[in-house]
This record gives sequence, C-alpha cells and structure tokens, in this order.
Amino acid sequence: MKKLNNKGLTLVELVIAIGMSTIVIGAATLFLYNAERSYRISQYSVDLQMESQILMEQLSNWVMESNRIEIADGGTALVLYRMPTSKLVYTSGEPIVDSGMLYYRTIVYCRGGKLYAKFDESGDPAAFNTEIEAGGYALYDCLQPSATLDPEDIIGEHVQYLDLYVPNGADASNLNAVEIKLSLKEGNQNTQAQSYIVSDVFSLRNSVYKVPTATIAPSTSPDPDTP
Repeated sequence: MKKLNNKGLTLVELVIAIGMSTIVIGAATLFLYNAERSYRISQYSVDLQMESQILMEQLSNWVMESNRIEIADGGTALVLYRMPTSKLVYTSGEPIVDSGMLYYRTIVYCRGGKLYAKFDESGDPAAFNTEIEAGGYALYDCLQPSATLDPEDIIGEHVQYLDLYVPNGADASNLNAVEIKLSLKEGNQNTQAQSYIVSDVFSLRNSVYKVPTATIAPSTSPDPDTP
C-alpha cells in the first residue's frame, strides 16, 4: 500500500510565502494609491479650469453690459454700473432726466475662498452719482470688515483671490476696460491641492458713463446783431 505524503510547510517556507505575499499586496496598494491620487489631481485641474471659465464668462458679460467701471477696495473689488443715458429734457431752463428707469450696480469681491456678487438697483440716479463722487466703495456695506456675508451672493467656489488692474493707457477715472485676474485652488496639502490662475482684459460695449459735474444750461442761438 502506497504511503501518503503528510509533510507540511517548513517554517522557512512559511516565512518566504508571507514575505512574498506582503510584497505583492504592498505593490498593489501603492499602485492603487498612485492611480487614485493622479485621478484626484486631474479632476481638481478639470474642475478649476471649468469653474474659472464659467466665472470669467459671467464677469465678461457683466462688464460688457455696464457703462461705468470702478476698481475698489485696493484693487480687490469690481464695481459695475449700468446707468441708462437719457436725453435731457429742458423745462424752464432746468434739465430733467426721464423717470421710471432703473439704475443697476454690481459689486464683485472675494471673501473666505468664495466669490461674491452684490446686486443693487435704484430708480434714483442722483443716489448713485453721489456715491461715485464720494469715492463709492467707502459706502459699500458688503466690503466692510464687519459685513455679514449673504450666502445667496456666492457665485464661485475655490477662489483664493480676485485682483483687478487698470489696463495700460486707460483713464483710471473713466475706465472703459478692466483686467481681471482670478486665482483658484482646490484640495489641501494632504490631497495634492491644485491651483489655477486665469487673467483677461474685458472692455465696455457701451460708452463710459461720466458723472454729471454741473448743471447743463440750455443752448441758445446767439444774437447775430451782438458783436
């Protein structure tokens, strides 16, 4: 009768088998970790590029729809006015602006990694003119350090900062264009954070609205007999 071989693994063979298994499992774990990290980094980059494109397109539309640009809060806040330009109608020698027209103002600023846009409208053009003449941004509540931020004003996430510049050769007092620079960041140091910076120059599509500085007197035809 044939004897059965009941010999088991030796201690050396067992140690070698465990060591090889550990190496294989470690290599597989490292491969999966690197693959997941590469995917996360790529996803961050794609997300930031898409978000920056959407934000810049929205800002471009707002600039083109406006007719007055202000750079406020040390170059970190963009103030856009849409002031309807009405023909002045003279009654008893005094100019009158057509009533019933809304004047719009948009304030774009960055706080706490988010981009905000505050929208205001008014039927009183004199109120906005007074703000512009007084330095404007000093009166904007949303830009004050103690301001309570409204979550409904958020238009973008992952925004590190917003920087605004006067384009070369532009008149700073009556801007017809603005350079906008956005820096976005997603993730943290433990998850391989990614940053993305985008910059572009946007111009008004309309004529620059200038604040009236004096009452305009009605024009009269000179007397031909007057020397």
